[in-house]
This record gives sequence, C-alpha cells and structure tokens, in this order.
Amino acid sequence: MNNGSLMRAMLFAVVATLSSHALAADSIYISTELTRNGVTVDNFAGLTTGGFTQPHRNVEVIKYRDGIVKGKVVMAQLEVGTTASITPVVTSDGSIQVVFDMNYVRLDEMPTANLGGTYIDQPKTEGVRFAHTDTIPNGGKQEYKSIENGAEYIYTVSATKQ
Repeated sequence: MNNGSLMRAMLFAVVATLSSHALAADSIYISTELTRNGVTVDNFAGLTTGGFTQPHRNVEVIKYRDGIVKGKVVMAQLEVGTTASITPVVTSDGSIQVVFDMNYVRLDEMPTANLGGTYIDQPKTEGVRFAHTDTIPNGGKQEYKSIENGAEYIYTVSATKQ
C-alpha cells in the first residue's frame, strides 16, 4: 500500500468514526416558559444535541439619563428581559438531566429626579433567577417557583428525546 492509499484509508476510518459518533448523539427538544403572576412573560423552544448548551436571549435595551458629568448628561443602558442557557443530557436510564441558568429582569418604574434643572432617570427593576441541575423524565416537565417582591414566578422546563 503506498502513502496515498494509506492516507485515504486513515481518512476514511476517521470520517467513519466521527460519523458514527455524530449519529449516536441524542437530539433533544427543550422548551421553557416563565410566568409572572400567571401571565407568560417569556418562552423558548428549540432542538439541540445532548451535551451542548442552548442559549436563549430575549432582551430589550432601554437607554436612560444616568447622571451629569461636567455639565453634560451621561446616558446608560439597561437590559430588560430574559437571558438563559440550558444543557440537556440523556442519562443511562433514558431520563434527561438539564443544567440551566435563567435570569429575568423587568423595568418596574422609571422615576426622574431633578439635579439643578437637569433631569436624570432612576430605573427600578425587579426579576428572578433560576439556576439548577435536575433530572426530568423523557417527555416530562418540571416547575420551579419563586416569590420575588410579592410576584410569583414559575419557570417550567420540559425535555423530550427525539
């Protein structure tokens, strides 16, 4: 066997091995929903590969007057909404382990203050964060609850192997 044939045979073996591993990877459909006092404020659904992190970002940027420096208004930005990541893995018994981190921020109010004839904004936010590692039955869902400043938040995570 010459060097060219040997290289082709090795390349074929590597590609075949990688292809079999790729076919063995589990596709997992994940969905999440966040409610605040029973009203849905965010949801997400997607298909990912087991062991890979699926990011989710649903934010809005609000610009506001943050202060005054040398007589000039300084602007700032506030991100409100949801940022999250979820990593599902199919376990040996067919359940799905999920590792997730979700942060939700909402603008509660934006009062202004008068500083020597110039107005600045004073954003007040509220929100919730859930970060867990949990195991969910294939096709099942799990709810996580929290009370923050009198508001009830429920984050629901479901996962199904495809």
